[in-house]
Amino acid sequence: MEQHQSALEIFSKLVEQEPDNVDIRLAMGWCHKRVGRIDLACDDLEKAKLVDPDNALVLYNLACYYSLAGKKREALSHLEQALRRKPDLRELIDAESDFDPLRSDPDFIHLVYNE
Repeated sequence: MEQHQSALEIFSKLVEQEPDNVDIRLAMGWCHKRVGRIDLACDDLEKAKLVDPDNALVLYNLACYYSLAGKKREALSHLEQALRRKPDLRELIDAESDFDPLRSDPDFIHLVYNE
């Protein structure tokens, strides 16, 4: 529906009531990304990671957002952790445009295609 800002207002109220709700944090990150606030998307998912540090979806999305933010080291670290926890996430990488900034990077290629 492309109403990301409206959704963020609702999620902000919900997260006050349920600060440890990982799903709300994921949704907020998704919306923040779509309104051009990658910095806030990273913050949302870092908070989710504090609650559930082994959540592969949180780690994968953090990798995406850090890639978009130009933070290679953080992106690769989170992607490696996500793939260790849920190897089938590797199937999403080729179609994931969030990784376009890293696609030609040798470290990214090694992580994704040589493990």
